[in-house]
Amino acid sequence: MTPGEIFVHRNIANQVFTADLNVLSVLQYAVEVLRVGNVIVCGHYGCAGVQAAFGTAPLGLCRQLARQHPERHAPPSRGARRHRRFRRAPARLIDLNVLEQVYNLAQTPVVQKAWQSGAKLLLHGLVYKLEDGLLKDLALGVDSPEKAEALGHSGQRG
Repeated sequence: MTPGEIFVHRNIANQVFTADLNVLSVLQYAVEVLRVGNVIVCGHYGCAGVQAAFGTAPLGLCRQLARQHPERHAPPSRGARRHRRFRRAPARLIDLNVLEQVYNLAQTPVVQKAWQSGAKLLLHGLVYKLEDGLLKDLALGVDSPEKAEALGHSGQRG
């Protein structure tokens, strides 16, 4: 790829799981064939996928983050549950989701293999604010398993 080109993969709430063949296929193609040097997890405030963490539907994977961080958000009141689709997930939960997915990305076999082979592959976590178009950087330049692990130990993740 030349500078300025972008290769994009999108899914609900930026979920990265080490057993997701779709994510892994896209990631492997990007890293091993296109030789991208930067992989960005970019969430956005008001994300309906993260909002699903507050719901009662059996969406499991999206809700896992809310269960892991119950102290990060207050449960909705009974009246708010009725109007759930008009509520927004707290910004901190959006931030935590992006950090969690950067960590998960670092655990994939594709990224681990690239780092072990000495490839200069940087992972980044950003959040986009739809209202003003600004990006908030949460994790820039993660280039090793140690830096990925530090996301958790610094209290930012998990």
